[in-house]
Amino acid sequence: MRTLIEGGWVVAFNGTGHEVYEQGSVVYEDDRIVHAGGPYAGAADTRLSARGKLVSPGFINTHVHTAGNAGDYLLLDMAKNDYRTSNYMSFAAPLKGKLTPPPPEAVAALRTFVFLHALKLGATTIIDVGGQRGDWEGYVRLVDELGVRVYGSPPFRDRNTFTDAQGRLYYDHDASVGIQGLKDAVAFIRAYDGAAQGRLRGMLNPSQVETCSEPLLRACKEAARELDVPVHTHAGGNLIEFQRIMEEYRKTPIQFLADIGFLDDRALIGHGVFTTAHPWSHYPFGDDVRVLAERGATVGHCPYKYAKMAITLNSFQRYLDAGPRSWPRSPTRTIRPASRATSSTPPPWAAASSCAATTSGAWHRAPRPTSC
Repeated sequence: MRTLIEGGWVVAFNGTGHEVYEQGSVVYEDDRIVHAGGPYAGAADTRLSARGKLVSPGFINTHVHTAGNAGDYLLLDMAKNDYRTSNYMSFAAPLKGKLTPPPPEAVAALRTFVFLHALKLGATTIIDVGGQRGDWEGYVRLVDELGVRVYGSPPFRDRNTFTDAQGRLYYDHDASVGIQGLKDAVAFIRAYDGAAQGRLRGMLNPSQVETCSEPLLRACKEAARELDVPVHTHAGGNLIEFQRIMEEYRKTPIQFLADIGFLDDRALIGHGVFTTAHPWSHYPFGDDVRVLAERGATVGHCPYKYAKMAITLNSFQRYLDAGPRSWPRSPTRTIRPASRATSSTPPPWAAASSCAATTSGAWHRAPRPTSC
């Protein structure tokens, strides 16, 4: 059965790059795209009008927590006013021994909701930076059933965050927990890389640069090379992390990762906001953005998350000019960030996913784009 989508703005690949076709068309037959670009004059069994809409390849969302990234009460800016841009610590640093893990049914429901929400907003490739907590088989089945493409593995760290009775943040180091977490992640990748008809691929996820010791980060990178998979960690995400790394290593988080060999063209950095380029870091020595570019690393920025705290990159244009691959995390919140996302190069290991030539979620009809 051949289906024609016509009348909208169509984003299509012309052999060397993507361009927009006004009054364009997309034709697919069963699960294969047979035409994408200008008007189509051939026969079609079904015609769908995309008038006033943008028809594009599926977006790549470079930063998703399918295990959920919300607490069980409202997050207020002043809930942890001493946490300096890390308001998630309101629920991510509980009293030790007081946090009850959610039941398996809740975990499964949350995973499903997050994946469906991402698909609804047009993202068909998901980089899951912290979602596979328990029930691996169920996770793989869900990816297979939904038709989404995923990079990920269970996250791990050897410094857990807690709050004491006076509300002060502290880090509890246990090297054995981190090593076991890495082993679990490696086991997940060995067991499931290539599952879901090839749409589930491995990626190692040491949780945050300040919650992983240097030996754990080095062991992770070595495992990634052995497995031939990319790596992700959060870095430059908040000022507590920035200052802790400065105190421990006398380097910025980005420079520290570069010096231990973590940064290369298969490394994705979550956020990358607080660097030498940001005035709030108060550290104008060196050039973290240039370091990212020279190492070939990718930055998965999260503009929506930071906008809620009145924080931005300093600046998005500076990142583009310097050369690191800089991708907004949620280009599907509105079409406006999506247009920026397509102006920079996708992670090399995910590039093939951005324009998959199938109809299993590969193309998305979005509302009319707004002006920038």
